[in-house]
Amino acid sequence: MTADRQERLGRSDTDQLDAYASLAHMAFIDSLAAMTEGDPRWHQTVAGFLTMRAVDAWRRPALDFSESSIPWHPQMTAGARRAIEEIDAQHAIRLALYRVVEALGETSPTAPHHLLVRLIGYGRALEFEAEWALAIDVHETVLEHAEWAQDGHCAGQAALRLGFGHRVLARHDVALEWYRRAEQIGIASGELGTELRGRIGIGKVALERGNYALARVLLEEVERTADEAGRVEERSQALHELSDIAFRAGDHTRALHLLHEALGGYTIQADRDRALNDLAVNFVELGLLDAARDAYLVVLATAQERSTRWLAMLNLLTVVGPAGDRAAVERYRQELMDAALPPGLEFAFWNQLGTAYAALGDAEAAEAALTRAVAVAREHKLHGREFEAERQMAQLAESRSVGSRSAPIAAPEAVEIAVAVRDMRLQVCGDEIVPR
Repeated sequence: MTADRQERLGRSDTDQLDAYASLAHMAFIDSLAAMTEGDPRWHQTVAGFLTMRAVDAWRRPALDFSESSIPWHPQMTAGARRAIEEIDAQHAIRLALYRVVEALGETSPTAPHHLLVRLIGYGRALEFEAEWALAIDVHETVLEHAEWAQDGHCAGQAALRLGFGHRVLARHDVALEWYRRAEQIGIASGELGTELRGRIGIGKVALERGNYALARVLLEEVERTADEAGRVEERSQALHELSDIAFRAGDHTRALHLLHEALGGYTIQADRDRALNDLAVNFVELGLLDAARDAYLVVLATAQERSTRWLAMLNLLTVVGPAGDRAAVERYRQELMDAALPPGLEFAFWNQLGTAYAALGDAEAAEAALTRAVAVAREHKLHGREFEAERQMAQLAESRSVGSRSAPIAAPEAVEIAVAVRDMRLQVCGDEIVPR
């Protein structure tokens, strides 16, 4: 190693970033460029960048990298460790990065499975923090090396996460390609779970584009296949997405039934959180506002993913609005306005805010919020969501209050599910019933 390189590796983290700025992992550089060193995310982003550069150098002997790549040296791991030490001790990102750095010393580039699993864990931790661009960067690195090493499992998982990340950012064409690639990787590697999850992703993209007929056919086929193969998680995912189709068709009792069945099969907490959130949405449509509040409180108390907590908070607007609590509506509005919401959640925020204002009798504010929801849906080609917001605007024009429409009488099955959710809320939150 040259004296010049040794000197550079001994500089501060900020100087190292300047030295490497023209290299890979520009998502991290772009993220850092948008913040200051006082930003709470600064240290974890610096540590992530240095760790990913160490991963690049570690795998260089196995891949044909260009001469501009930085060769491996133990000092790079030491630099990453120092940066990780600056992250709050209780933060999940810190643990995930430590595991990646430890795996660098335990794994061979020619047999990288152990490290790739750790990198996927880091990518998931970034998703929990709604750092979608960074998570995509990490999963692209995983996929590149996994395919070179013929690790079908990790390649499939990375492709699925890439599909998910791009779908959240409303890049549906890109997401569709990644989901198709995951499906093909699953077929080639004999991993039925990956194959089915790829198909579910394809169905989700069709659903977001407003092609409900195609989505239903794809998801019903996955549900049957998963049921026959005993794939409980994949069947639950398919049922969950089918519930979304039922919701959009206005069949809220069927949507509740499908969600409750999906919830019973989920073992991953993040999936359970999303199912509970969607249960609450249907409770609102059936007029079961106490049950909706119970479900949202459980999600706020248990959800690991920041985006899921955002979703629960914005959906609480549909509970506090009809309750006449203008102060709570404004409190949630301000908090969510300050959040970096991805397109799907940005649409949901404006749509639910419009519903809340309508319930409060403020037709002018409701129309402004729903108009913004339509604009967001059109901008990101969320055609199904666009139809939803336009329907809300039509109802507002007819009655001048979306919230005044009468709710259908809830079926006994819906009431039974509501009771089960209430018991869950009592177990998780105790007697706390006021959304915060």
